[in-house]
Amino acid sequence: MAGRGQHKFYLKKSLATKDRREATRRAPHALADIERTLREAAAAAQVKPKAAVRTTLSDSEIKRMAEYVYANALAWDERPRYGRDEMKRMEAEHIRLEGRPLSGAWLFPYEKLPPYGLSPEQLALAREHLAEDLRDMREYLALGDISAVEHHIAEALDAFQINLDRQSAAYSKLGIEVLRAYVRALQDIERRNAGQPVSTPPLPTAPSTVASGTLREAFEGWKKERDRPEGTLNE
Repeated sequence: MAGRGQHKFYLKKSLATKDRREATRRAPHALADIERTLREAAAAAQVKPKAAVRTTLSDSEIKRMAEYVYANALAWDERPRYGRDEMKRMEAEHIRLEGRPLSGAWLFPYEKLPPYGLSPEQLALAREHLAEDLRDMREYLALGDISAVEHHIAEALDAFQINLDRQSAAYSKLGIEVLRAYVRALQDIERRNAGQPVSTPPLPTAPSTVASGTLREAFEGWKKERDRPEGTLNE
């Protein structure tokens, strides 16, 4: 019991399901959300001015944040495919973030999983759940309803350190691009589940300085034009 004036705080995120199979599928995304919340709390604890609220975004910023959501979705899908030891690492992350072990056992016991990759049972379940997710997200995209990806929007804005007015036209434009990117990610995960080779791209990062598509973008394009010695790049 905490003494007077002391408080203990715990992060808890509902998986919004009593189905253990569904909870197992949703757990990695819940961990990502909790980790983002912890990053935000750590950033807020530091004495630094909050970024000014913005009402506009450049096309380049919108494109890169959509790419971030796409790459992040593929990265989280890939983790369980590394094998049962990665599942153990995910469990360790849960303990680190929530301070307690997972309640209940994994749907697929560690001892029955292959050392590398997924078991046929895991893959069958992943295909089943993905079909539902893809159907739902395509419906949201057809409606232009970005509410289904608002947590992805918030994560991308946080990663790029942008404080965007939710009532601005830029927020809606970003939301549509994020929704399209997430649907593309689900489609590519479906291709993975069918045995097609789909690589996970690196996560795009925010530029170290604010740029509006002039000098920094020119520099990035110059680097991609051809391979250059490391010393030249540093200069």
